[in-house]
Amino acid sequence: MKMKRSRVAMLGLIATVTLSACMSTGVVPQGRDTYMISKQGTALSSGATVKATLYKEADAWCRKQGLVMVPVSEHTTDGVPGAHLASAEITFRAVRSDDPENQRTNMKPMPNEVIEVHNQ
Repeated sequence: MKMKRSRVAMLGLIATVTLSACMSTGVVPQGRDTYMISKQGTALSSGATVKATLYKEADAWCRKQGLVMVPVSEHTTDGVPGAHLASAEITFRAVRSDDPENQRTNMKPMPNEVIEVHNQ
C-alpha cells in the first residue's frame, strides 16, 4: 500500500511539472500597442512548436480585442533532454486593421548574444 501511494505521488509530481512547463506567461504589455508572450515546452519539443502555439494565442487575444496581430520579433530555443526545455518568446503589436502598422511582416532574427565594444 505504501509503495502504491509513492507511485501515485510521483506520477502527480511528474504531471504537475510537465503541465507547468507548458504554461505561457500570457500576454504581457511592453509599451504602446506592443506585447510579449513566452512559453516553455518540454525537453523533447522544438522551439518552433512552442512558437506556433504562441502565435495562435497572440492572434486569438488580438481578435478578442477587435485588433490585428502584427509580429515584431521572435526567439526560440529547442529542448535538449537533460539540459533545458524548449522555449519561445514573441513580441507583437495589436493594431486596428486600418492602422499603417498592419502590413506585411518583415521580422529580423534576434541575436543569441550581443557584443558591445566601448572605446575609451
